[in-house]
Amino acid sequence: SSSAEETLRLWRTKRRTE
Repeated sequence: SSSAEETLRLWRTKRRTE
């Protein structure tokens, strides 16, 4: 698990709230 993967997951979730 990398921090980049976690950030990507959060980013994708944040984009869903658009």
